[in-house]
Amino acid sequence: MHPSYGSNLYNLMGRPGTADTMVMIEDEIASTIKKDGRVQSVEVVNSTIDGEEYTGEFIVQLYSFQEYFELVIENFSDGSFVVR
Repeated sequence: MHPSYGSNLYNLMGRPGTADTMVMIEDEIASTIKKDGRVQSVEVVNSTIDGEEYTGEFIVQLYSFQEYFELVIENFSDGSFVVR
């Protein structure tokens, strides 16, 4: 089991459908997505809450494949490398 993996979104179930609840849901979703090391940024574009129904649209920007690995490993001309 991975108790620290995933989100705590279930803790927000049953809360009143208010603007404060909507912001808490968006923050939880965005922070969960950002835990993935390939994710550069998350932006909420559109969201609504109506009673117990939340609908949200997010833009998730990933690091490019090349940028992602440049952040992880660097290779020098003498054949050595550094993992950062």
